[in-house]
Amino acid sequence: MITSTFNLNEIPAPRRLKYWQDAICKTYITVDCKKLSDNSIDGAISARMLGSLELSEVTSPPMAYSRGKEQLRGSQSDCFQLVLAVEGKGIVEQGNRRTRFKPGDMVIYSSMEASTVAYPEGSTTQVVKIPSALLVDRVRSTDGIGATLVDGSTALGSMTRSLIRECVNLSLSGQTGDTRICNGALDIFAAALESSLPDSPESRFTKRLANIRRYIEAHLSDPDLDVQQVAQHNGISLRTLNRMFAAEGTTASAWIWNRRLAASHKALSEGKVRQVSEAAFDCGFNDLSHFGRAFRRRYGLLPHEVLRGSR
Repeated sequence: MITSTFNLNEIPAPRRLKYWQDAICKTYITVDCKKLSDNSIDGAISARMLGSLELSEVTSPPMAYSRGKEQLRGSQSDCFQLVLAVEGKGIVEQGNRRTRFKPGDMVIYSSMEASTVAYPEGSTTQVVKIPSALLVDRVRSTDGIGATLVDGSTALGSMTRSLIRECVNLSLSGQTGDTRICNGALDIFAAALESSLPDSPESRFTKRLANIRRYIEAHLSDPDLDVQQVAQHNGISLRTLNRMFAAEGTTASAWIWNRRLAASHKALSEGKVRQVSEAAFDCGFNDLSHFGRAFRRRYGLLPHEVLRGSR
């Protein structure tokens, strides 16, 4: 059975705006509706649960939907709304972002922040209402996600668009689906959102540090690899390099040293070398005595003991 259906054609014209606002608030979140046309308004909503997701199709008249302090006060709603534009263009404002979207595009916004969604010429949209708890575990951060556009022309965007349509059609046909369908759909929605999120300063730092670490890993066999070489290759100062690793609770020198020890232990324990000296030199050590002492302090065994145990 359909969870809810609303149709303005059945409502007398003087009562339509009030009826429509009640229908929108009941189906989605509490908002204030403002007409964007002097014409009589027409519209319809069909909504149904598919597992833990509420899916709906709505044909909206030219309308702006605003959620401000008054609507947020005392609200128990904690969800995200992923909107696929089927017909008509729209504008979403949330946080510091104002996003325009067209048919085939998708946009997401949160019920926990003020927002405005407007369809100046009316629209038909399909909406996935996602409880926040189900999305938080699937994306790196939901902070500032409001008004994020998922471009329907990309490969992942096209897949997401098709999935939303199939899920809405499945739910409105009366099929309830199971947890596997919802979880699979959520994983794809999350992947599409992740790929569309702008880089924050934190994510830029993470990517840069990851690139530096990959460079170190690729050059562990070079006995001359040091922090100066790492900083120079990555176009940063030695001071900046040390600050980046300090944020991770270590130093660049210590990280290089520890990765060399870990790589040598892996080579010895997996029997990838025939002699201790081979593991040491392959991992950038050029002093076997120093290597042996450092290895024993770290692993409690001498290198040759680990190598013997692998045979």
